[in-house]
Amino acid sequence: SGGKEMKTKHRFSLRIKLVVFTTVLALITYGTSAVFIYVFYDYINSFLGLSQEAYVIITLSLGIIWSGILAYFAAGCITKPLLKLRDAADEAAKGNMTKEVDLSKSDDEIRSLGLSFNTMLTNLREIITNIEQNFDQTNKSVKTIKDAAADAEEQANAIASTIEEIASGAENSSSSILQTAEAVEE
Repeated sequence: SGGKEMKTKHRFSLRIKLVVFTTVLALITYGTSAVFIYVFYDYINSFLGLSQEAYVIITLSLGIIWSGILAYFAAGCITKPLLKLRDAADEAAKGNMTKEVDLSKSDDEIRSLGLSFNTMLTNLREIITNIEQNFDQTNKSVKTIKDAAADAEEQANAIASTIEEIASGAENSSSSILQTAEAVEE
């Protein structure tokens, strides 16, 4: 990649999801609050007898609570795929490279991250397989070298033994020649 960042366009990116969610949430919250303030105020006020200011404050406070509840449940749509990705990363960190990430259904950055993570796992599995194969080949080569070294040692020992025999024979030969030379002199 050479440090260059690839920009990928997503049909329904997280940014668009957040804008749409915030807009829908605002429409629901403000729309519901407006209906309760402008349409139902007289009807509800006949039962409760609140001042208009207190009624508006209660209605807007309920709108804030309602917005928080909706945001909590909607956030699950974003965090659920991230939690799956985290679980798969934890498994990979423990050495289990077999578990791939279940990809998000929507075309967004989280799906793109999941695809990249799965590609990374595939590449890591290939690297590990290659390392294991190279390790096996290296072990076989080391065994072959050890066997050849043992054979060479045996041959060197045999040569040393032969040289000793030749040296001993030469010594005996030399001694015999010396005795023969002494006998000839006498």
